Amino acid sequence: MISAEFKTVYEQSSEGWPPDAKAFCLAMLSAMEHLESRIKTLEDKLAVNSQNSSSPPSQDGFKKAAPSPKSLRKKSGKKPGGQLGHKGRGASLRDDPDEIIPYHVTMCPGCKTDLRGIAPDGIIRRQVEELPPIRAIVAEHQIELKTCPCCNTQWQAGGCPEEIKHEFQYGPRIKAVSVYLSGFQFIPALRTKQLMKVFGVELSTGTLDNFRKSASRNLKSFMGELRSSIIDSAAGFFDETGIKVRGVGHWVHVAATSLFSLFMLHPKRGREAHESMGILAFFRGILHRDDYHSYHDYLDAIHALCGAHFLRDLIYAIERDGQHDWAGPLIKLLVKIKE
Repeated sequence: MISAEFKTVYEQSSEGWPPDAKAFCLAMLSAMEHLESRIKTLEDKLAVNSQNSSSPPSQDGFKKAAPSPKSLRKKSGKKPGGQLGHKGRGASLRDDPDEIIPYHVTMCPGCKTDLRGIAPDGIIRRQVEELPPIRAIVAEHQIELKTCPCCNTQWQAGGCPEEIKHEFQYGPRIKAVSVYLSGFQFIPALRTKQLMKVFGVELSTGTLDNFRKSASRNLKSFMGELRSSIIDSAAGFFDETGIKVRGVGHWVHVAATSLFSLFMLHPKRGREAHESMGILAFFRGILHRDDYHSYHDYLDAIHALCGAHFLRDLIYAIERDGQHDWAGPLIKLLVKIKE
């Protein structure tokens, strides 16, 4: 650093200088040290990215090239695919086929003897698994209206299921498959509609959205049980990631255990979103998290920082401060502990 070089020159040559010259040089040295420290702080801030800190990838921005991913995994030396000794699992014959198509030997091709009464020596079994014809079935419910000739009152036939309320509506299986494709498999609305056309079902975006809203309303009691289950768990994993909703930045928050995951969309990243999710304020187990400051407020939980973020901080110490002598071995140690 320049200040260190300046200090060395000053110490070697300042003997015999006038007091004013010495004071001036010392003031210059102090200013240089302060500026170098300030420059280092600013450069450190600019060097922060998603690979060496808890900063999300969305904040890497376009002003600099995205950092190349750095994997700390070592190559195993094994070839891709199934390893030696791995038990393959292929399809096997079913004991209860839905349809049996028999092929009989009725006559000897050589001497023309009738073999229909002869018991077979054996049966060769071959099965084909196939989907049934993919076609939606439209059931029409015709409800009679009759006027009594005696009292002149018109009556409507009963027996039609209560859930059939409209002139035309979609059945529960169509609704379930549509919600499953869009809500669980995360297939976009346009492609979900295209896929439902395979069944002969043409949906509008509004109809698909109504299916999801209806399914969501039916989950209220389940959501309460899900929150309680996560709150009562011994360990939970909490995180958030950025997402665009109609071009506006939002956050997808997750609270997860080994059994359950709760995802929530919210325009905010921090405490306001946590309170809306209604879990962290009541959680008393081991809170696995990154170092985002909002998580620090929940003092009743036992905090455990994500190991990946420890590794990123160590990479930062090596890249920005040259602290490879201790940070490098510690990275290896943490990875070994995980293994």
